[in-house]
Amino acid sequence: ARDSWKVIDLPKGKTEHEVKCNINDLGDILPGEDGKHCQCEVVPNSPSFPAVNPGLLPESQVTARLITSCDSFKAGASMEEWGAQEWQAGGPY
Repeated sequence: ARDSWKVIDLPKGKTEHEVKCNINDLGDILPGEDGKHCQCEVVPNSPSFPAVNPGLLPESQVTARLITSCDSFKAGASMEEWGAQEWQAGGPY
């Protein structure tokens, strides 16, 4: 519902605005609701856009290296119980 959103506009003349996502700073607009979360809208190609979701960067700008892979999870599945659980949890992906 629209009344469950708290919209915080970008301050006039600013290109970014840091907002802490917690009920102490933003207030509790849905008391008793455990599923509260924050969502941010950022204008594509704005200076702060790459910092919000690096997964949206063009491939030519990606500097991340591989952290893990399906092969590493599969190999870990036979090592210990936690490895088997990670392999099972990641199976659908």
